[in-house]
Amino acid sequence: MKNLLGKRVVARFDGAGVFYGTLSEVCSEYVTLTDVRRLRYWQKVAGGTTGLANAKKFEPGQEFSGYVEELVLLKSKMIELNKCSDDAIKAIEDIGVWI
Repeated sequence: MKNLLGKRVVARFDGAGVFYGTLSEVCSEYVTLTDVRRLRYWQKVAGGTTGLANAKKFEPGQEFSGYVEELVLLKSKMIELNKCSDDAIKAIEDIGVWI
């Protein structure tokens, strides 16, 4: 996991949801993401969160939050952690804020 430090990732946490951000810190009990968005809903992406991390574009109708500076989550609740492709980074960052 430490090889992903400083990289843009999609992470899924039990009870918290799916997030996109930069993996900034990994400790024994928690992980820290910075410049984070919550990915509440997405359409037409095969492969769940792995598909999100590799998507090339998104159709209208996605529900992604605005950015928060930092989010600290329990490491024990992390289910998945996927490094984002360059295409996915652009696609996610091009989606407007869902209100």
